[in-house]
Amino acid sequence: MNESSDEEAGKIPVLGEAVAGTGRPVLKDAVAGPAVPPEVLEDLHSELVAKTRAMAEEMLHTAIREAEAAMFEQLSLRLESELPDMVREILNQRLAP
Repeated sequence: MNESSDEEAGKIPVLGEAVAGTGRPVLKDAVAGPAVPPEVLEDLHSELVAKTRAMAEEMLHTAIREAEAAMFEQLSLRLESELPDMVREILNQRLAP
Protein backbone atom coordinates (compact mmCIF):
# COMPACT_ATOMS: atom_id res chain seq x y z
CA MET A 1 0.00 0.00 0.00
CA ASN A 2 1.04 3.53 -0.61
CA GLU A 3 2.37 5.29 2.49
CA SER A 4 0.79 8.68 1.60
CA SER A 5 -2.72 7.17 1.25
CA ASP A 6 -2.32 5.54 4.69
CA GLU A 7 -1.42 8.94 6.14
CA GLU A 8 -4.42 10.60 4.46
CA ALA A 9 -6.81 7.89 5.66
CA GLY A 10 -5.88 8.57 9.30
CA LYS A 11 -5.58 12.31 8.87
CA ILE A 12 -8.00 14.41 10.89
CA PRO A 13 -9.63 17.15 8.80
CA VAL A 14 -8.61 20.70 9.57
CA LEU A 15 -11.30 23.30 10.31
CA GLY A 16 -10.22 25.36 7.31
CA GLU A 17 -10.71 22.33 5.05
CA ALA A 18 -14.18 21.76 6.48
CA VAL A 19 -15.20 25.37 5.93
CA ALA A 20 -13.73 25.48 2.44
CA GLY A 21 -15.40 22.17 1.58
CA THR A 22 -12.08 20.54 0.72
CA GLY A 23 -12.06 18.21 3.74
CA ARG A 24 -12.97 14.59 3.86
CA PRO A 25 -16.53 13.76 2.79
CA VAL A 26 -17.27 12.47 6.30
CA LEU A 27 -17.68 16.07 7.43
CA LYS A 28 -20.13 16.85 4.65
CA ASP A 29 -22.22 13.78 5.49
CA ALA A 30 -22.25 14.63 9.19
CA VAL A 31 -23.91 18.01 8.59
CA ALA A 32 -25.96 17.12 5.54
CA GLY A 33 -29.33 17.68 7.19
CA PRO A 34 -31.27 17.31 10.39
CA ALA A 35 -32.27 13.81 11.40
CA VAL A 36 -35.35 15.26 13.10
CA PRO A 37 -38.57 15.72 11.13
CA PRO A 38 -39.59 19.36 10.48
CA GLU A 39 -42.79 18.97 12.54
CA VAL A 40 -40.77 17.94 15.59
CA LEU A 41 -38.38 20.84 15.07
CA GLU A 42 -41.32 23.24 14.85
CA ASP A 43 -42.83 21.83 18.06
CA LEU A 44 -39.48 22.13 19.83
CA HIS A 45 -39.08 25.67 18.53
CA SER A 46 -42.53 26.67 19.77
CA GLU A 47 -41.96 25.10 23.19
CA LEU A 48 -38.56 26.74 23.60
CA VAL A 49 -39.92 30.14 22.58
CA ALA A 50 -42.90 29.82 24.96
CA LYS A 51 -40.79 28.72 27.92
CA THR A 52 -38.15 31.37 27.24
CA ARG A 53 -40.81 34.07 27.01
CA ALA A 54 -42.47 32.90 30.24
CA MET A 55 -39.12 32.91 32.03
CA ALA A 56 -38.29 36.40 30.72
CA GLU A 57 -41.70 37.73 31.82
CA GLU A 58 -41.28 36.21 35.28
CA MET A 59 -37.81 37.73 35.58
CA LEU A 60 -39.13 41.11 34.43
CA HIS A 61 -41.99 41.05 36.95
CA THR A 62 -39.56 40.11 39.72
CA ALA A 63 -37.19 42.90 38.72
CA ILE A 64 -40.06 45.42 38.67
CA ARG A 65 -41.27 44.32 42.12
CA GLU A 66 -37.74 44.59 43.51
CA ALA A 67 -37.27 48.04 41.95
CA GLU A 68 -40.61 49.21 43.34
CA ALA A 69 -39.69 47.95 46.81
CA ALA A 70 -36.31 49.68 46.68
CA MET A 71 -37.88 52.91 45.44
CA PHE A 72 -40.58 52.80 48.12
CA GLU A 73 -37.96 52.27 50.83
CA GLN A 74 -35.82 55.10 49.50
CA LEU A 75 -38.79 57.51 49.35
CA SER A 76 -39.97 56.45 52.78
CA LEU A 77 -36.55 57.08 54.30
CA ARG A 78 -36.29 60.45 52.58
CA LEU A 79 -39.73 61.52 53.80
CA GLU A 80 -38.89 60.35 57.29
CA SER A 81 -35.72 62.41 57.35
CA GLU A 82 -36.84 65.55 55.46
CA LEU A 83 -40.56 65.95 56.18
CA PRO A 84 -40.34 66.94 59.86
CA ASP A 85 -37.87 69.74 59.09
CA MET A 86 -39.95 70.95 56.16
CA VAL A 87 -43.15 71.08 58.25
CA ARG A 88 -41.30 72.79 61.11
CA GLU A 89 -39.87 75.40 58.72
CA ILE A 90 -43.27 76.15 57.16
CA LEU A 91 -44.96 76.39 60.56
CA ASN A 92 -42.24 78.75 61.84
CA GLN A 93 -42.54 80.94 58.74
CA ARG A 94 -46.34 81.19 58.89
CA LEU A 95 -46.87 81.33 62.63
CA ALA A 96 -43.89 83.37 63.70
CA PRO A 97 -44.80 86.74 65.33
